[in-house]
Amino acid sequence: NAANPLVTANAEIAYQVKISDPLGNCDTTATILVKVIDFGAEAPPDTVLVCPGIATPMHPGANPALKYSWSPATGLSDPLAGNPSVTATTGQSYRVTVSDPTGFCDTVFTVQVKIADFKAVAPPSMVVVCPNTPTPVNPNGSGLYRYTWSPATGLSATNTPNPTVTTGEPITYQVRISDPLNNCDTTVSVQVKIADFKPVAPAAMVVVCPNTPTPVNPNGSDL
Repeated sequence: NAANPLVTANAEIAYQVKISDPLGNCDTTATILVKVIDFGAEAPPDTVLVCPGIATPMHPGANPALKYSWSPATGLSDPLAGNPSVTATTGQSYRVTVSDPTGFCDTVFTVQVKIADFKAVAPPSMVVVCPNTPTPVNPNGSGLYRYTWSPATGLSATNTPNPTVTTGEPITYQVRISDPLNNCDTTVSVQVKIADFKPVAPAAMVVVCPNTPTPVNPNGSDL
């Protein structure tokens, strides 16, 4: 019985309103058609799973014709973009207000950012090897993840967590570690250095006098 009630609708609807004077002597009836504007506000996903520290799109289906405002701005590439990227290491809840260009219509959505359980054990940044001696480069590698090593030079394999390297020259490897469950990945470098190992070998043969103490490696080093 209000003169100007509020209407909340998500579909077209027609209302009848009877208007009468206070004494009830006169009245009239009018029809009001309520139409809902479809301003194209596609809902973002309720939950976005991100890899720790990896920029991830928040709303790939955003409509570029609409206005967006995300809050808080923490971790977002642009809080006013339709599809900002988020970089995070802890979970966070975001609210995004979507409005048409005139500002006549708007709606609010909530997006929960969750962090994928991606704890790849990175290899050491440097490995020292003896010349041409097979040496593991990533003893703590995990079978839960996929490893791709490059270049293949000197490695026993390029798709195993802990290949051995055999080389007489320094070399730097790139290894991509990926999580097939959460689609997370990271790439790190491993520098292989050659140990300064130059022993002076003893002579292949030593001639001695009977029962006489004789050095067998005069050039040997205590180092």
